[in-house]
Order: sequence, then C-alpha cells, then structure tokens
Amino acid sequence: MTKVMIGDPSRFAIEYELDAAHMKDPEAAFWQFGCVRYWIGRESVGQLETATLCTLVAESKSIASGRGKRVDRSLCAMGADEVARFITRVLYEDYGQSDVEIAADSRQYSEFEVSPGIDVFVPWRIILIDCDDAARVIWYRKREGPVREFQLRLGEYEDVVETFVSCLERKTAVT
Repeated sequence: MTKVMIGDPSRFAIEYELDAAHMKDPEAAFWQFGCVRYWIGRESVGQLETATLCTLVAESKSIASGRGKRVDRSLCAMGADEVARFITRVLYEDYGQSDVEIAADSRQYSEFEVSPGIDVFVPWRIILIDCDDAARVIWYRKREGPVREFQLRLGEYEDVVETFVSCLERKTAVT
C-alpha cells in the first residue's frame, strides 16, 4: 500500500502505511501491521518502523476521548520545559508521595500525556494542554531533549487522531 497522511504535517499529522502482504492474510490483517509516525510542526515524531497499528488504534480512541479534559490554567502559564519536568515528575517519579497522592496525580494529569505506548513512540513524550485560545503540544525525546512546542487549534489534535482511527477501522485510505 501507499503511505497515507492524515492532517497537515506542518501542524499535526499522522502518517502511516499498512503492510500489503499482511493485509491479504485474514489472520494477520486483524493486527494491521504497518509503519506509523506523527508530524508535529513539520518535525517527525516516532520511528517509521513496523508496528501493530491495531494497538495504536485502541490507544488513539482513548486519547481522542480526552477531548476537552486537558484544561489546566497552571500548566498553561508554565513554559514548555517546566511543563515537561512537571508532568514527568508527577506521573513517573517517586519523590516520597503517598499512594493516595500518586492516584490523585494520575487522575489529574494522565490525560495530558498523549504519547502512544507502542514501540515506535517509546523514545518520545507528547503532552497536550488545552488553553484559552489554543492547544499546546509539547514533545521531546525522553533522554535527549530538547523540549519543543507547537500550538494547534483547540480540538485539532483529536480531530486528526479520530480520522486516523476511522480510516484504520474501515481499512481505507484518506489522502
């Protein structure tokens, strides 16, 4: 199959290609083997390597369901580096907090991280915050920095993700 680009790579897009050989095999087709990466502000995010895209579809539905739930005025007021440090600290670091505090932080801040958990995205962390006039997408390679930021229209990220999900569920291409 040919590569498919959903969205605008100069803003936010998901590029994917399904493995044609696997799509012909009814048992393998379920797994939707293919390559995928994101484009954020003209920058490639993700390793364009083979993955099971059905897993990404399931995660993408969860990410899209967070539409409108990623609002936090204190995060909107922080710089991108500070947001990255804060989200990493509250979601992934043990700094002596209680189990109750860990659960509360997870409930309050987990929606902001929209990094897919499949192998091709493991090196990256992607954070999405809905502020008054725009959505802030903050991303970086976990061990290499630098922290990057790009502004999208409110709901633009979720619109692209939902279109991606719809395309893969139908197994049709949108160009």
